[in-house]
Amino acid sequence: MLLKKSSLILILVLSATVVFSGGCERARDVVMDMTDMPMRPDPIMDEILTAYKSWRYAQPLPAPPATFTDAKDSGSAHGSGQRTVYLDGIDHQFFYAVPASIDAGIPVLFPIGLTIVKEIMDDTNTFVWRIAVMRKTDDSIYANHDGWQYAQYRRGSKTEPFVAEAGDVTEKGSEGCYSCHVKAAHDSVFVTELLLDLGRARLEAVTSGAEGN
Repeated sequence: MLLKKSSLILILVLSATVVFSGGCERARDVVMDMTDMPMRPDPIMDEILTAYKSWRYAQPLPAPPATFTDAKDSGSAHGSGQRTVYLDGIDHQFFYAVPASIDAGIPVLFPIGLTIVKEIMDDTNTFVWRIAVMRKTDDSIYANHDGWQYAQYRRGSKTEPFVAEAGDVTEKGSEGCYSCHVKAAHDSVFVTELLLDLGRARLEAVTSGAEGN
């Protein structure tokens, strides 16, 4: 009887070990998947960095680039240098609808496909030191960040190439980006009100026929 009980205990221990090992293996696979996904190369991000300078002339018309001399006006992160913000992926109807939402105290939700690029000068405003990118996507990978994909690029001098230092295209990831941006009043975007003012001005220019490329 004692031998049978010992055998039974041994079988249970071995079974538990197999289950535990399998669970650990699956858990490890999940962790690896979660780690690998944000680090994958993103050609779309490369395309954004190549094209964003032309957005001021794009159709449908985005808001013109906005320049802020005080860092707190566009979010206090990314250094204290002057920054210029570019938008793409918003049509005229968005600019018509959002001011009413803000006036009514309704949070603004930005559309899928919106891309925001922020150029940040160095602290002496001598050269573009950082480029921060936000892109709104319906990719389920970014669902826990409300659909926003983040990337930030940096260089040490005017002659050096930009290197990804944070965001979904780096090992560091974008949790730091999200934990800051989620505090913004409107859909993780700090510059909503200021950029909408520029958007309204652009629309008025279009309506009056004064807009030109």
